[in-house]
Amino acid sequence: MVVLGIVTLVVSVLVTSAQFQVQAEKFFHAYRSLQKLWVASDLATRSLADTDERNKRADEIDRDYQSVLDDTDNHSPADFFKAFPGEIKRDKPSSVDPADRLSVVGFFKRKLIVLGSNIFTFLPVLGSTALLLLLTPAVRWLVGL
Repeated sequence: MVVLGIVTLVVSVLVTSAQFQVQAEKFFHAYRSLQKLWVASDLATRSLADTDERNKRADEIDRDYQSVLDDTDNHSPADFFKAFPGEIKRDKPSSVDPADRLSVVGFFKRKLIVLGSNIFTFLPVLGSTALLLLLTPAVRWLVGL
């Protein structure tokens, strides 16, 4: 029972620290900003006859669009390494030095980043499964089966 309590505490702390509500609000605001940009783009396309004026407005909308993308959490460095295993982009946040790109050390750093991301993503599932496995004998004992 003590183990069950500790597992419950650990899973609760992990789920609470994930801040799903904060992330959901950020994604909602990013979606709304993108929706407003689409409306502005559609309006500019239909209402501006002058090509220079339309291009100028398109550049403004593109800058705003890029700003929304930059301000929105999208992918972790681990996602980048999964998508492009042999590449390192200097503008992506990572703990891997671009000079290590082809070295053995760089290879293992990339693998550790991906592994760490996968483990953190899987911890709530693992904790819930462990909790259910520990809870089953406790319930059987309480019921007297």
